[in-house]
Amino acid sequence: MYNDNMPRRSTRSSLAGSPGQVSGYQGGSPYVDGGMPGGNHGGMVPHQGSNPYEFVPVPPGPLPVPVMTPTVNPPMFPVKRPTPTSIAKANAFGVGHFGIDFLTRITFSLRSGIDSEVDWALTALVQATFNAPDQFKFRLNESLIADLLGRVLKARFLTHKESADGEHVGDTDADDRVHQSVLDIMLILRNAALDPENAQFLATSDKGLEVVLKCLQVSPSSLTSEVLSYAVDICESISFYVSPSSYDDPLLQAVAHLLETSSDRAIIISTTRALTRMLVHEYHAHPEAETEPKEDAFPIITLLARRWHQIVDKTVQMLLVEADEELIIAALDFLYQITRRGAFVTRLLENNSNAEILSTHLARLLRFEFPHEKFIDYIRLPPRATPGPVKKNVPTVDSPAPRLPEDVLNNLLTMPEPHRANAWMRASYEETSGGEVTQISLWKSYESQFEPYCKEGSAPGVHRLLPAVEFIKNVNAAFTRSAAMVVSLNDGTKKFIIKGIQPRKEPVDPATIDAQKRAEFEHRRKMEARYAEYDQARRYRLDNKSGVSPAAILVMTNIAKSDLGKLALTHVVDKVVYAGTVNPHIAQYMFPLLGELENVKPEA
Repeated sequence: MYNDNMPRRSTRSSLAGSPGQVSGYQGGSPYVDGGMPGGNHGGMVPHQGSNPYEFVPVPPGPLPVPVMTPTVNPPMFPVKRPTPTSIAKANAFGVGHFGIDFLTRITFSLRSGIDSEVDWALTALVQATFNAPDQFKFRLNESLIADLLGRVLKARFLTHKESADGEHVGDTDADDRVHQSVLDIMLILRNAALDPENAQFLATSDKGLEVVLKCLQVSPSSLTSEVLSYAVDICESISFYVSPSSYDDPLLQAVAHLLETSSDRAIIISTTRALTRMLVHEYHAHPEAETEPKEDAFPIITLLARRWHQIVDKTVQMLLVEADEELIIAALDFLYQITRRGAFVTRLLENNSNAEILSTHLARLLRFEFPHEKFIDYIRLPPRATPGPVKKNVPTVDSPAPRLPEDVLNNLLTMPEPHRANAWMRASYEETSGGEVTQISLWKSYESQFEPYCKEGSAPGVHRLLPAVEFIKNVNAAFTRSAAMVVSLNDGTKKFIIKGIQPRKEPVDPATIDAQKRAEFEHRRKMEARYAEYDQARRYRLDNKSGVSPAAILVMTNIAKSDLGKLALTHVVDKVVYAGTVNPHIAQYMFPLLGELENVKPEA
């Protein structure tokens, strides 16, 4: 039945008919049963051949499969003979060569003077500088940049007043093409100047500064408005690297003129930022500018001192804006640099209007876009027997309930019990933590109110009174916070009372109480919705930090370093502390400000 010499399962070697040999493999296997575990000897047993020195261990693995190649099986790979067409394609001019690089082609297209090629080159540069401004370096393509700047300087409509007025520009296709090419070039420079290296290149290039200055000084018109907006953006980018040598520096005067005269929001923001960065650069180059009383040695400080009303006072008035974050931050950054100089702080606060705006609106901006609505409302309640917490004239425990008006009583007479008893108790009594009535007085008041109508035949449809025991048990259904208690008196007797209620001063219609409860429920629902909206706005501002509040408190800290500034900000200390509880983003800046304002008493 069972033979140990028979293999327990079919293996590769048993199927091949020769133990230790795999079909298709001539070298033999060093393992019994072809190296398969579970053979006669438990698997993985070395094969004992006739010559042990010929033993070469071969690990078990996949079977060798022949690979078809042209050498092994030539019929499977017919030779494709070249045809005249394939020979012509292989020998075509430029095959295998990528040609010139992208920027070289753009340079040659601009030099060609062919309108279509120039248009393509400018469009390609606009797209390239928009997608990756940091990949287009001016210092590596100086000849290309010189070509672009030269085209802008040759444009007639930027200098000729009659052209700026639109009388002669735009009449021909050539004029339109020049105008469009200048717009494209300015957009290219504007996009590329966002990279600091390119901005520094333009700031140190005479031709680059000439182009920016020329476009900043254009006469306002429909043709030049877009050029001016690009020039202002470029000026903002290069202002980090511009150091005016004197008050009469043309670029400085152009920026100041635009800030004084323009009513365009974008121009005001960009010129304010540019002037702020120039002032930062001047403080960095001349640290003594913050304390030096002499102003003529510093061009930016001289400009601000001579044109204070047109520039500084206008910037202070920007704080009156409610929700324009970009404009407010630009104004606060400028005021922070202004208030670093002590003499400027004094001059700033000597103007009562500026002092009022700064103290009031800087404190407001500490909670910028943080909701601070107080969720407090008042609900008109029925008159109480004990108004508020006053303990005078508190009804005694045996005080009777007030008599119900006829109309209220008629509504209660036809109600079934125990609803009538509950409605009567809510109309005649009220919940209060310090009140109490005796059970007997409560029952007697109920009995005297309804017993005349409950007698047989006195009033049709009137239900009988509740039994006294059921009535007392039902008090807790009408007033959930009340409790029936037994009080031991000094003479040894006991008194049965209801704790937590007292008679009303005047009865209230149960319908009014129900309407009040519905109104309270609706009011609570609205307040919950308002709070959810408040919480959502607060969480958004917590997750999206704004720079307005930190900038405002830093300006306040600079102002508080002077005696006049301390007096101006003393009355807003409470607002600063409250803002710190609402806005966690200013917590780290609060203590320096509060330290400056400590022990300062406001003037009487």
